Amino acid sequence: MSNFAKDFIHLMQSAAPAFKNMTQTAGFGFRRTPLELQLLLAALFMLACLMAASFWLSQRNTAEREERLVVRNHVERLTMLEAYVRASESGQRGYLLTGDKAFRAAYDENFGQVRPLLDLIGAPFGETPEAKLLLDVRRQIDAKMQELADTVRVYEAGQREEAMALVRSGQGLRTMTAVETGIRNLRAEMQRRLYENQRTTEGLETALFYLNLFGAVLIVASASSASYLLWRSNLRLEAAQQELELSNDNLEQIVQERTRSLQEANEEIQRFAYIVSHDLRSPLVNIMGFTTELETLSKDLFPSIDGDAPDVVKPDQTRLREDFEEALGFIKSSIGKMDRLIGAILKISREGARPIRPETIDMDQLVAGIAASMQHQTQALGASIEVGPLPMVQSDRLALEQIFSNLLDNALKFLRPDQPGAIKVAARKIGKRVEFQVSDNGRGIAPGDKTRIFELFRRAGAQDRPGEGLGLAAVLTLVRRLGGTIRVESDIDAGATFYITIPQTWSDQTKWTM
Repeated sequence: MSNFAKDFIHLMQSAAPAFKNMTQTAGFGFRRTPLELQLLLAALFMLACLMAASFWLSQRNTAEREERLVVRNHVERLTMLEAYVRASESGQRGYLLTGDKAFRAAYDENFGQVRPLLDLIGAPFGETPEAKLLLDVRRQIDAKMQELADTVRVYEAGQREEAMALVRSGQGLRTMTAVETGIRNLRAEMQRRLYENQRTTEGLETALFYLNLFGAVLIVASASSASYLLWRSNLRLEAAQQELELSNDNLEQIVQERTRSLQEANEEIQRFAYIVSHDLRSPLVNIMGFTTELETLSKDLFPSIDGDAPDVVKPDQTRLREDFEEALGFIKSSIGKMDRLIGAILKISREGARPIRPETIDMDQLVAGIAASMQHQTQALGASIEVGPLPMVQSDRLALEQIFSNLLDNALKFLRPDQPGAIKVAARKIGKRVEFQVSDNGRGIAPGDKTRIFELFRRAGAQDRPGEGLGLAAVLTLVRRLGGTIRVESDIDAGATFYITIPQTWSDQTKWTM
């Protein structure tokens, strides 16, 4: 296996744990993720590996090409180096035999090219097999260059015979043979290196080709899988939409049936309340009539104390008459209270049956008119009512008049006597709804009574104010009919604020039927 293949396998082995850690860190466990996400992560991981491998192979291929270019340049330089050494030797021989300065110039020129070229070849090798061979070549060339320089120096010192003797000794031939052998061995090692480099480059190019081919196949497969998953998801989405539509249809039918049932039940309750109230009022009228007759008969049953009756019975008659009149007073008071309660039930029943008549209402004008109608009561209590600004709404005018009349009357009724009363009506828009706030600085409501006060015939706090516990129950009924809600925030001796939220624009979808 070549080195580049080993490096590539090592790269893939190193990337696998990194991908595993990445998925775990991101919270993706294959057992917990859907198939689409698993395929997406796998495709992204493979594409990332392919990109990394492609980049690594391209870099290796570029490096191998650059190295091959350097080695080829070194081979050419070795050939030139051998030629310079030979040319230097030829110039030396010609100069020694003829003494011609032209040979000496050729010798000097070629001799001067050897060292720089030798240094240029030796620069990039470092710790390689070629470096040892190059070191041997350098020593051999140094010996040859020294031999040439010695003979020329002896010759120019006037010792021609001694110089020729050095040439005939064979030392120059032996050093030149060693130089040629060293250069040939170094060139052969470089040729071997070129061959291995070529094989490595071909292997890298082949691997890069198959890698790109695999990447193309992976992209096609990913696109096909994505198309299939998208098609399957669309089928599931269409099925889910059909189920949702069916559920909506069923839900709408169920809501309509339950709404119809609630309407029938409400109508039945209203009829029942009317019948009960009417039937209760009939015996109540009879009781009131008989009470009146008893009051008339009391004049005959108890003769005048100033009459002719004996003095001994006058105190007994007086006491008996007072007890009788007191009993009649209790009966008449209870009858009056019961009549008012029955009338309130009939009023709530009729209000629940009354159709809503929506119209555009200037709430500033409506609430200010209600406050003006209470001016005498407000001045008597030393209180003030501040209104607005309030928005325009589309709703039922009569219902809103009754709502705010009850709330303002209730606020005035429960003011504290130890401080001037301050009542304020404000509003704010919340989306398509309007929230009205009716606040006061009265005696407040205990936390446990915040829900009780909206119940029929239920009152909170000290029972020192007139009323039957019907006002807030009627307000709750009316607010619900307008499609709204009501709540209260308060505490003892801290005043109270009622929040009424209704749609700003009436629609049949917001209607609530009693």
